[in-house]
Amino acid sequence: MDKLELKKLIQREYLKCVEQPTHFMTKYCTIQHPKRGKVKFDLYPFQQKCVNEFKDNRYNIILKARQLGISTLSAGYALWLMLFHNDKNILVIATGKDTAKNLVTKVSVMYEGLPTWLKTQTEEMNKLSIRFKNGSQIKAIASNESAGR
Repeated sequence: MDKLELKKLIQREYLKCVEQPTHFMTKYCTIQHPKRGKVKFDLYPFQQKCVNEFKDNRYNIILKARQLGISTLSAGYALWLMLFHNDKNILVIATGKDTAKNLVTKVSVMYEGLPTWLKTQTEEMNKLSIRFKNGSQIKAIASNESAGR
């Protein structure tokens, strides 16, 4: 495969990632599994449906049980939004700062595992926030009476 073919292949793959967040997550995102370490992010069918609902609808309410991977799924979707859309602001509000920080950590782990051609330049990257050069960012805060301001 010559350089031109490789460049066209990467371009097609990049555009597919832009259009399909489920493709981006299943093919390029890795997650930190508590027992198996870093593993490929294989989405269950209900998770794929959730991602499509996230993409198609501005507001979503999820009635769910614990341990379904919705936080990890939200982190993957947040990373997709930040990478492929300019000026997206994502605010993670949780009962405690550590809980909110955990979601930003999930985004960070996914971002670090991406191939270089999918990454963008970062302006800030720490345990509580990530900001990309394209203006998109994610911040984690603990809930309080002024959390969303």
